[in-house]
Amino acid sequence: MLTEEELRARRDAARERHQERLQQGDVGSTSGTEGAVQLSAQQIQESEKEAEAAKNEIEFVAFARVFSGQIKPGDEIFVLGPKYDPSVSAANLEAGDFPEDCHGSVGTVSGVYMLLGRDLENLEAGFAGNIVGISGLSEQVLKSATLSSSPWMPPFVELVHSTYPILRVAVEPFRSSDLGALARGLQLLNQADAHVEVIVSEAGEHLLVTAGEVHLQRCVLDLTEAYAKCEVTVSEPIVPFRETIVPVPETDMVNEAIEGENKPKETTTEEEEETDSVELETPNKQSSCTLRALPLPEDFTKLLQDNHLILKTASDHSNLSAKAKKDLADLREKLVETIKNSESSELTTEMLDKIISFGPKRCGPNVLINMTEGLKVGSVWEEAETRDKTDNRIELVSSLVNGFQLASLNGPICEEPMMGVAFVLQDWTLKDEGDPGWGPLSGQIVSTVKEACRRAFQKQPQRLMTAMYTCEILVKAEVLGRLYGVISRRRGHVVKEDMVEGSSTFTVTAHLPVVESFDFSNEIRKQTSGLAMPQLVFTHWDTLNIDPYWIPHTEEELTHFGEKADSENPARKYMNAIKKRKGLKIDEKIVEFAEKQRTLTKSK
Repeated sequence: MLTEEELRARRDAARERHQERLQQGDVGSTSGTEGAVQLSAQQIQESEKEAEAAKNEIEFVAFARVFSGQIKPGDEIFVLGPKYDPSVSAANLEAGDFPEDCHGSVGTVSGVYMLLGRDLENLEAGFAGNIVGISGLSEQVLKSATLSSSPWMPPFVELVHSTYPILRVAVEPFRSSDLGALARGLQLLNQADAHVEVIVSEAGEHLLVTAGEVHLQRCVLDLTEAYAKCEVTVSEPIVPFRETIVPVPETDMVNEAIEGENKPKETTTEEEEETDSVELETPNKQSSCTLRALPLPEDFTKLLQDNHLILKTASDHSNLSAKAKKDLADLREKLVETIKNSESSELTTEMLDKIISFGPKRCGPNVLINMTEGLKVGSVWEEAETRDKTDNRIELVSSLVNGFQLASLNGPICEEPMMGVAFVLQDWTLKDEGDPGWGPLSGQIVSTVKEACRRAFQKQPQRLMTAMYTCEILVKAEVLGRLYGVISRRRGHVVKEDMVEGSSTFTVTAHLPVVESFDFSNEIRKQTSGLAMPQLVFTHWDTLNIDPYWIPHTEEELTHFGEKADSENPARKYMNAIKKRKGLKIDEKIVEFAEKQRTLTKSK
């Protein structure tokens, strides 16, 4: 053990050595930059020129139709995006002023072409009624645009596709120095392919969203060979799920009616057994709210999904046009009709008129309903005529809505968005003062409402929803059985089967979960020796008819599955996979019986 004098001597020696290194200029060599080479100004210029040349190598030719007049090379025209509004921005564009949010710009046509398969033939001009190729507008047009000689032209609506991208992966360059090239390549790919979406996540990773597995392979190939020209690393496909609740089931997992002694015994208190509502207080005990979750009818949810653009517009009542108001009124009428036709739903017309928000992102398929007595805040259909200024809760309604938005964006099962859930605000109280030291009340209300929504959700039978492909398959009769085997192994089910007249070919329509569709085409071709040709299109969401947390309860279930329920629960499997990807806690037993295996044999 060193004495105090020896320690002091060592410290002094270390200080002297450090001072010597400073004088000799060796400190820079020990700061983690060993082997680094400083580029000269000429080398930096050359690398910038190479990047610019790579950028200019690709020229996009727009596929366009001339509706009136003519277009010639050298024409200077207005490029109007789908969101351009002439009543707001046309005067500015005409004066040569281009605000950031006007969705309009000016471009010069560098060439007009006749499209001849893979070849292009230069034209002096393109006339009305013709389909032509136009170059020189790649900086102004992202996906689609309207070209006009006047800024007062209303733009055409955005192109509507039969499907939308559902399969997402994270891409990153194999070498970190190629990050800039990857970013430029993704931008070009996004411009070239109408079905691709490129997103930069909050964590900073580049996400590529495609229509399916084959489309993803094509996009990655184009990215590496044409647009980015660098090696990329692609993550495992990320398939979205949804979380929902369903009415209380009448049968158990073995299709036996749940009644009498078969009812599962829940470990809840007497107060909780009487109601499905959840009451929570803010940490400072100044405010409390009571919420209840209800499942929405399937047709109601589909209407909200199909009309999400109308809901997005309706979030701001002050800027609604006459057409938007009419669309909103028509949607309300359809929803009223859906509620009347739904016999099992607890949703009523009165509740519909008291919806104060849709979620998530204020345009999703979940609703927040205000059934609190005395709270006059209007609804999504119309603003409140008069606001009660004496009611202090009015100022905090936005915090209440934000709590609902956060809850519907990240559900309690595995932090996936909710779908088809109505949250009913049954009571909301606010005291004049609360316990000090808990921060702003608005923030407390947001977190309290979020937690209340999640608990109310968990009090109902909860389910996962999977994205589903509709699969059209042309197959010969002799391999029909093998085709059915492949579909059933991947948790799909056949919807329709038609025979093509005058041949031995069948057209089979099946529904297949997107999460089970990877390598489906290759497997089906192998199993049928190439006699089946599948085509996959994303169409809808389907509810998995099993609780992710299900364990045997009834006597029949215990007899059939045993106490441990060793048979695979697909919902739990998907839930654990999502949680593992997101870094959430997983309740999973890796080893159940940690005993050494031994073989018992008779000694001879």
